[in-house]
Amino acid sequence: GSVYVEGTFDVKSRPWTLAICDGSTALASGTSKSGPGFIAAGEHFSLTVKPIIWQSGGSVTGEVNTKSYCNADVTHNFMLEDAPAASIVISSKQKTPIETANQSEKLLESTLSLTRSHTESENSQYTFSGLYWEEVGSLKIKASLSGQYLDMTVNTGFRNVGRFYAKYFKVREAEWKYPTKQSFIYMNQPFEEVRYDVVALNAKKQDIENYVYFNASLR
Repeated sequence: GSVYVEGTFDVKSRPWTLAICDGSTALASGTSKSGPGFIAAGEHFSLTVKPIIWQSGGSVTGEVNTKSYCNADVTHNFMLEDAPAASIVISSKQKTPIETANQSEKLLESTLSLTRSHTESENSQYTFSGLYWEEVGSLKIKASLSGQYLDMTVNTGFRNVGRFYAKYFKVREAEWKYPTKQSFIYMNQPFEEVRYDVVALNAKKQDIENYVYFNASLR
């Protein structure tokens, strides 16, 4: 025989990933070797983060390069007051120059915060302002949730951002040699030798450590 059975079940749904998009300045993707420049080291910029739906062909696990997904549909009810609690966190890793990528202790910072509550959205996105990096090259900037969402892991979104470049140059430790047996020099008379060091500085006029690893054509 047969019997008619009725039942219900719950479907849990999460954002696919968090897309990192333009803020006050368009996010360029230059590196220490090639590509466009972005802003000077130490200068402030902003970016926006959008929780988005899954895109065809995208992986459902692991990190997602979100450079091409800023026009994807947003999961609007993620931002509601009565939605599950969530915190969006921005982090970073030095991408280039690769020679110092694993040793760099200076990474992306903010004068405000690198964390936003899920309710702190505006125009269907989250704005992170007052961001800066005191070194040069490029960063892999990542957006993730601080924990699971409805017992699921939201894919971390990332974006390679650069090139951050030097703001100032400073000459120091200059040395010169007068011509033999002279203790002074005449106008327009060349020195026997001149030596000086040039250091790259960020917007705070602090020494930049990794500028020396830039491609010669960009120095």
